[in-house]
Amino acid sequence: FPLDELTCEIEVSSWFLDGIDQPLSPWQTDGGFEWDDENAFQHYHFRGVSVVKKDLYYSCCPDRPFNTLYYRLKFQRAWSFY
Repeated sequence: FPLDELTCEIEVSSWFLDGIDQPLSPWQTDGGFEWDDENAFQHYHFRGVSVVKKDLYYSCCPDRPFNTLYYRLKFQRAWSFY
């Protein structure tokens, strides 16, 4: 503190539809996030995003994948307020 780096992890998946009926995939360029001056935070600086896609299979329907996207957002606390 105050120069610490913070992370936020987000998991996105469907509760009902599988990956055939509702395929989930991140954007190729930035993982699905657009950042510009309007997305700035007063107390934090955005440092990056990463995304991993995993297909899960269940015994009820082994031929139907269930997609899950795991996002990790990284921020750094703005030191100018301290």
